Amino acid sequence: MKRSSNKTLFLVLVLLLCLFNVLLAITLMNIDIGQVRILSLICVLEFLLMSLLWKKYYGHLLCTFYVIFAVSFAFCLGQTFCWAFNINMGNIDLLKYLSAESKNYIPKAITYTILALSFFMLGGMLSHIKLPKTKSFHNRRRNNTFDVVAMNRISVLLIIFSFPFVVVNFLNILPAVFSGGYSESYTELLSYSKLGQFIPFFAGWLPVGLLMKYSVNCRVKRSNAFILLILFLYILITLYIGGRSIAVMTVIALALAKQYYGARFNLKQILLLILFSYFGMGLLNAIRDTRLMVNRDVLSIFSAFSFSSVIGNFVGELGWSMSSLVWTMQLIDSGSYFRLGESYLYAFTAIVPNLGFWSVHPATIADLGAWMQDSLNLNSGGLGYTFVAETYANFSWVGFLMSMFFGFVIGKAFNKYNSENARTNYLFSFVQVMFVAILLKSFSRSMFSSLIRQLFFTVFLITLVSYIYSNQLNKLRENETPLSKYLGTN
Repeated sequence: MKRSSNKTLFLVLVLLLCLFNVLLAITLMNIDIGQVRILSLICVLEFLLMSLLWKKYYGHLLCTFYVIFAVSFAFCLGQTFCWAFNINMGNIDLLKYLSAESKNYIPKAITYTILALSFFMLGGMLSHIKLPKTKSFHNRRRNNTFDVVAMNRISVLLIIFSFPFVVVNFLNILPAVFSGGYSESYTELLSYSKLGQFIPFFAGWLPVGLLMKYSVNCRVKRSNAFILLILFLYILITLYIGGRSIAVMTVIALALAKQYYGARFNLKQILLLILFSYFGMGLLNAIRDTRLMVNRDVLSIFSAFSFSSVIGNFVGELGWSMSSLVWTMQLIDSGSYFRLGESYLYAFTAIVPNLGFWSVHPATIADLGAWMQDSLNLNSGGLGYTFVAETYANFSWVGFLMSMFFGFVIGKAFNKYNSENARTNYLFSFVQVMFVAILLKSFSRSMFSSLIRQLFFTVFLITLVSYIYSNQLNKLRENETPLSKYLGTN
């Protein structure tokens, strides 16, 4: 009873925080650019408060919902950390980068984003009001052993099937990146034929297969050493190409898998992770500074490595994604229109690949990133978008309700399993690892349309096949005639 009342208290506190942000949005609708630091301090305090309340409410920070929340916060409001504490971000500081007209939208963008993310957190909490019931291994509807067997075998099939696609994809991209820089990787991908577009798609199944194999054998160190070696080689090659987001999300998914299926991180390991993360941020900054170079080698990356303003450069670049909301607000005020759910509806057409049915795929209507880039006449690629910007582009200031809906759905999908009970259902808890590895970047720093195809043809398909195979193994076991029947024993 006491724990239930405590959960209600934490939920009420987040609700009050959301109401505070509503009042903040109403009263600061036309706030001056000079108040950015005050708003930034509010954002930092709210992030810390929401993190604490989630830890008290749910009991875990290293869980899928909080990872999604924290990564989204970093992409959408990362620069507020630097503005709050006067950390130098160089030229990626939006207060320096944006034009005078665009800069005036930064306070509005901050106000709307913190409103949307607080309601996202509220939605996640509302999805987990009831206390989880502890299920024993034997009380499950299906025997968890068959999930493990099915996942073990399917992971091997995924690795074998995807490996040739990975090799072909890397052999096409690596020479192009070496001779022309990171931007040539996009050119090379666009040069694929209609059927060739499946090469990078199926190549993306390799980290899923490796993570699945690691998860079901997480406590067997010897059998996982080779799997981890392949996974780290994949990450290193991806980093050389310049695909930092894919590499980082794979590492986060690996950490989540270890926390869920292996021994939980202890204090020593957490301290090592913090040290590794600091070095990793410096490395990612060096890759950013060198990935457009031609004839780039590993030495050139490390020669660009610097510990000068590591946090400012890294967090500032993540938070640069807030520019998508700034420009969206500016374009709509300049005469564009609110989509009213249009981008979400057209996004579902991405399930059907364009094999010549349309001259222009209907899902392009849902590509708000391309709309923004074309409207601003920006030629630079990789601008991205954010799910917060998309909620505003569709529903204006009431888009925070869409953000709460996303929080509720994600919470319902993922909050049932965590490090305490993930091993009671390997299959459905592994969905969380797949989401982080494959879809987290698309959800946080892109449009809804960019995650639909991977959601259906990677996460849903692999889960469904594993589920069916596990059930078949269970049925075969149940249909076996017990020897005792013929021996006449009980």
